[in-house]
Amino acid sequence: MEEEALKELYQEYLDLVFEISEYEDGEKQETRDLALPRFVIEHDGNDSLIKDSDGKLISVIKNKYICETGYPGLFGVKSNNGGAFDNYSVSYYIDFNDRRVCPLRGRFNTSKEYTYGISWTRLGRTHYYFYNDATGAYDTLMYKPLVFEYEFENGAYTEFIGQMTIFMENQYYKLFIDDDGKIFLYRKSLGTYDELAYNKTDKQSGNPEKDFIALDINFDKNIMKINDTYYYLTPFDVIDISGMMKNKRWSRSIRISPVKEKIMPYELFKTKMKKDENFWKLLVSEIKELKQKKYIEDLEKAKEIQEQEEILRKTKRAKELWELILGAMKELKELGDLSIVGRIKVDEDLLFIKVGDHLELNPYFISFLSLIDFTLISFKNVKVSELDFSGSNARIDPQIVYNKDMSRGNYSGLDFNAASFKDVNISGSVFTDSLMDFTDFTEAKKDDDTVIERHYSF
Repeated sequence: MEEEALKELYQEYLDLVFEISEYEDGEKQETRDLALPRFVIEHDGNDSLIKDSDGKLISVIKNKYICETGYPGLFGVKSNNGGAFDNYSVSYYIDFNDRRVCPLRGRFNTSKEYTYGISWTRLGRTHYYFYNDATGAYDTLMYKPLVFEYEFENGAYTEFIGQMTIFMENQYYKLFIDDDGKIFLYRKSLGTYDELAYNKTDKQSGNPEKDFIALDINFDKNIMKINDTYYYLTPFDVIDISGMMKNKRWSRSIRISPVKEKIMPYELFKTKMKKDENFWKLLVSEIKELKQKKYIEDLEKAKEIQEQEEILRKTKRAKELWELILGAMKELKELGDLSIVGRIKVDEDLLFIKVGDHLELNPYFISFLSLIDFTLISFKNVKVSELDFSGSNARIDPQIVYNKDMSRGNYSGLDFNAASFKDVNISGSVFTDSLMDFTDFTEAKKDDDTVIERHYSF
């Protein structure tokens, strides 16, 4: 009786420690994380180089032209036709160590072949192995690898249903089944088998005692579903969470995630409950605190994502508007005649941007200065060097611009009557056809590239 009570309490613990939610649209990826590692085959003369997906050299096969086969850890040797390698059928198979091997093949009620692993003969006996991608070596084949029969529609407008088989395997785990229908979880890094009990009755067809039925695997989130039996997998424990799932809806859109980093197996939970009468109370309190903390973190993350999305939306809209403005200004510049509509008035908070301790012209407007109406615009503490103001109506006081720097600019046609250029840098600048009555450049900082010509006064 005490044991049953502890088991019920343990299921309550699992209900507390796991959270169940649905994936958002676009968040869920394919849950059957069963892709085996792909290898890169390179050829150097008559030799073949086997590399992993990161480009690390695994093996060099001398005097053989090999290719991938789709079988894990198995490579095909192509035939040699008159000294030149061709792309026809594979002559035979080898492993990483250039040992000649045979793929173990079978059929699973479908036209697509799959492989159990490989075999090779040693000392007159045939040994059977499968490739362990966690260790990069071959392990002895003790049971039949479990495969999943997957049905799919072949085309959008056809009634034909195709079938293919998928290995129940990822880089951490591999599933096996024996002749009695027992399923074993093989931990690749540890080399251990754990038997997984499950209900063999297929609820959909009502057909009992099948080898395996309705097998769902979610390795990426450590959840495995076999019929109505659920397991949470860790590198060291296999925890049956079927009890907490009895009254919960299951679908491929469901996400199950632990609140705590490490989940206690039942035996440890039972020991702690018997030793400490306050253990359950403290445990519940701890989990509530963790959930509250996670809730606050999720709220902050959601707020941050919302703010980022709003910034992106505004940035995108601003870019669209600037593109419209620039397109219109470019067309106006191409028309050339402003006498009909006049110059464009632009607010100073759009025209200038703050850069450090001064103002600069907004880069969007720099190519269109001749179109802008500068009548009421002050250039106090504005960087005007290296800009082309020719053809504009800018009224620039050389004494108030940023750093008194007007170097390498074009100020042709502007009105500088009675302006003072004392201590103003005009090196490399051009003043052609400018109004310069009573204008004195004698104390300006100029060089041989400064151009002051055809200036005139009222």
